[in-house]
Amino acid sequence: MRRIFGTTSFHCRPAAKIPNNRDHVHNGPLAPCLCGRERPYWGGLLHRDSPALAGGGRIASVAEGRHSKRSIVKPFYPIPYPLNAIDRLATMLPYSCLPFYCNVCGRMSMAILAKKCLPHPETQLRESVICIRCGASNRNRQVAALICRSPFAKRQYASLARFAKCECVTVYNTEAARAIHNTFNTMKSGYVCSEFVDGQLESGTRSGGILHQDLMKTSFPDQSFDLVITSDVLEHVPNPWAAFGEIHRILKPEGRHVFTIPFYQDRASTETRARLNERAEIAHLKEPVYHNDPLRPEEALVFTIFSIDVLAKLETIGFKTVMYKLHNPLLGIYAQNGLVFESFKRV
Repeated sequence: MRRIFGTTSFHCRPAAKIPNNRDHVHNGPLAPCLCGRERPYWGGLLHRDSPALAGGGRIASVAEGRHSKRSIVKPFYPIPYPLNAIDRLATMLPYSCLPFYCNVCGRMSMAILAKKCLPHPETQLRESVICIRCGASNRNRQVAALICRSPFAKRQYASLARFAKCECVTVYNTEAARAIHNTFNTMKSGYVCSEFVDGQLESGTRSGGILHQDLMKTSFPDQSFDLVITSDVLEHVPNPWAAFGEIHRILKPEGRHVFTIPFYQDRASTETRARLNERAEIAHLKEPVYHNDPLRPEEALVFTIFSIDVLAKLETIGFKTVMYKLHNPLLGIYAQNGLVFESFKRV
């Protein structure tokens, strides 16, 4: 893995050349200076600390083999890693009010953290620190930071709300709810959102007013979008590599895919936990793990947990991918598992 040093300004400038090194890791926050310019810091390897719980909490403690009950596994998620001093201070207080600038709605906001509500902050900070104005979570702001302030973008914005107002781009979001969707939904044109509603439906069908799309085979024409967003979605796709290939197909040349995925920072290879057999039935290779799903009370099965080899596999599909580790309390971005990826479609 490449070690990167030095400092760079992310102030608005022409787009930089996309790096050719496939294992390109940006390990630093998109942090605003007092002067209004971006002041990232670089350095170190992506993985500098040992994980708090090897293999991601209780996932590693479950014996391999056939599962008996789905209620057996209630893993911590996301995968826990030790907090730094600032994160620990924010969670040690019995009741914390954390002020920050929300880069989703573009307003000063505040998050209220009660220690009793976060018994495992090394995992729960990623899905908490909720903006009281727009409802954006820590993870939402990580995605917004990269959409708005990517070092390879032609123009950079302070917030996703400003991006949606000023950019004339076509955007596909694989969520039809929550803060990022609500912000992009203000665009006059060019925004498309969907959910995976039912496996019996064909992509492009509407159910209850929601557009259904199977990411392994969408209904969109080639080169339809400038930006595709998937936030903790691809782990629920039976064949995520087919989904990556489909995203590559529907992106315009030099279009980008901004995404988050569950990621092992202490392993070298992606873990396949389940797959579809020749009869299109789910075959569990490990004890099943489920994530909350607002559309399904039965929750969503995790097929894949990724690792560093995803960068090489994406290159074979036709992407150049950059990996970022973000941490910026001024933007309400906490915890040590703030990994966001940006893939560019090669021309």
